[in-house]
Amino acid sequence: MRDNEFKKCFIDRSGKVVFLCQWDDVKGFSEGMAIIRDSYDAQKGRYGYIDKTGRVAIPCQWKDAGGFHEELAYVKDENGKYGYIDKTGKVVIPCIYDGAKSFSDGLALVNNGSNDFFINKKGEIVF
Repeated sequence: MRDNEFKKCFIDRSGKVVFLCQWDDVKGFSEGMAIIRDSYDAQKGRYGYIDKTGRVAIPCQWKDAGGFHEELAYVKDENGKYGYIDKTGKVVIPCIYDGAKSFSDGLALVNNGSNDFFINKKGEIVF
C-alpha cells in the first residue's frame, strides 16, 4: 500500500482538499456520484462510487465502472461481463454483455461479443 501522499482526492476551486485522499484513482462527478478505485493492482483493484459528501455510496466491488448517465451506470463483474446499476448499487440490468456504453436518450449500446445493439433501461433490445 502506498502512503497517502500518492492517493488521489478531490479539491475545491481554491485548491483545498474536500475529501480525504484515500483512493488510488478517482474520476469526476456525474449525476452526483464519482467513481473511485481502491487499488492500481489490475487483479485486486475494484471500482465503487462516492457521493458529493465523500461518503462511499457503492462499495468498491466492480472490475470496471462508468459514470452515471440517466440514473444508471455500467459496471463489469468478476466474470468480465457488463451490466447496469442504479445509484443504490442495485443491478438493474444483469451483467451479461461483453461491452457496454453509457445511456443517452434512453438507450445504451451493448455488445454480445459479435454484435452491437441498443437496449432500453429495462434491458430490452431495441435495435
